[in-house]
Amino acid sequence: MRKNIFFFVGILVTFLFLILSIVPCVAIGFQNINTFDITTIKVAIYVGNGDERHYEKVLRYQWRVNDTTYRFETTRINRNDVLGCGDHPLTNQNFDVLMIGASARSYLINGQNEKWKRNIRDFVGNGGGYYGVCGGANAASQGFEKPENPFHKAVNRGALRIANVYINDNILGEWQYLLKFGFSGFFKNHNTNLTIGFVDVNTTVNKNVNNRIFSCYPSDYRHMAYAGGPGMYNANVNDSKYGPVIPLLIYNEELMFSKPIHYYIPTIHGWKIFRNVTTNLSGTFAGIATVYNNSGRVVLYGPHPEIYVVVNGSIVEEKGIGYLSPLLGRYYIYDYYGYDTNYTNYWVMRRSIAWAAKIPDEDLPPMDENSVSLIKPRKSRCVYYNDKQILRLFFGKKTVILGDINLTAYVPYPKDVEYVSFYVDDYLEDTVYKSYVNSSVYTTTLNKKLFGLHTVKVVAHSVQGSETWDEIEAWFFNL
Repeated sequence: MRKNIFFFVGILVTFLFLILSIVPCVAIGFQNINTFDITTIKVAIYVGNGDERHYEKVLRYQWRVNDTTYRFETTRINRNDVLGCGDHPLTNQNFDVLMIGASARSYLINGQNEKWKRNIRDFVGNGGGYYGVCGGANAASQGFEKPENPFHKAVNRGALRIANVYINDNILGEWQYLLKFGFSGFFKNHNTNLTIGFVDVNTTVNKNVNNRIFSCYPSDYRHMAYAGGPGMYNANVNDSKYGPVIPLLIYNEELMFSKPIHYYIPTIHGWKIFRNVTTNLSGTFAGIATVYNNSGRVVLYGPHPEIYVVVNGSIVEEKGIGYLSPLLGRYYIYDYYGYDTNYTNYWVMRRSIAWAAKIPDEDLPPMDENSVSLIKPRKSRCVYYNDKQILRLFFGKKTVILGDINLTAYVPYPKDVEYVSFYVDDYLEDTVYKSYVNSSVYTTTLNKKLFGLHTVKVVAHSVQGSETWDEIEAWFFNL
């Protein structure tokens, strides 16, 4: 009987897709949203290691200061766009800020092309902003002060040299906190109070009048997620193109001592520790801001503001699956088990990019934790029938919804969120306020008559006046 139902639904879905080619999409009975002028910050996200979707999520965000509303707008760009021959050329007319995330490809491969480097330097030198994290920080730096091996020399050849800093980021040292990170722990049963993630690193906030990004932050320290990024220090290259280096964050712990990981070798008695992984981070810069060519603003971080933070954890080393498994199979990796924090560092990324885009200091985004995800319907080719997921499609890219559905939003850090709004095709459907202080789940029933392709959006409104959103396009068949 169950197989017959699935067969019937499959036939029905296929039939409805065919009907859509001749029947226009319609929606019945909506109230339009009020619109207002928005100052858009256009961010080019360089395609690297697949983290682009996460960066886009953090930047689906807007905030209001007096009568001005600021909003991020993101576009993915690639090597051809930087070279000027792609669909979205990297020009100062098209973009305000270039973001390069945790991608070694940016300097080890693309950076070996002189035109690629020159075009980015021209973009920043003519007033564009640059935001670099982990590999993106390496790419913007002067590279290694004393290149000692082919890896160092390759990094130096690919460096953009738009920031007057050297890096400590050795492939056999700091990089191992990425390369040895394991995936096995995600599939194990463990204490439900524990969270698995990258190690956290504690940093000291530089209380300097020029540190506008952290001017609203009341504490002296900030934990960040760490995945093999650089420690930075002054290069002191004597060139008028380089503005002063403003330290934002300083590493105040040495991971090789506080959260050690190891190399292992086989022996007749089994695998044994060969030696520690060596790091050189403590006392170096975890974050800096500077100006290039008296015009373009540059912000760099070694750790990751966009990744959730796990604190007070412990390391478990074992043979398992990690980033190098396609080459090595099972090898010695580490899992980091700790406790989820009640905050994010999204605001650090948002304020940094806004500062790089030359938004006035007094108008930088608030230090809030506003974030939201639409968890029902899901974005993964699901089929729902009267609010229940009944199967996953093996074709197409969009979810299919038959009948009514309960739209559900998840707010991971609810303390700053005041209420959540649900929209279909930019028409307000419902507004749901907190049921209690730490309410994380918001739900409304969508029982409108819909036919065709429609966009469902959820918007979380913070007490500080910011908004963040998530959305999905789905096929609706509810007549």
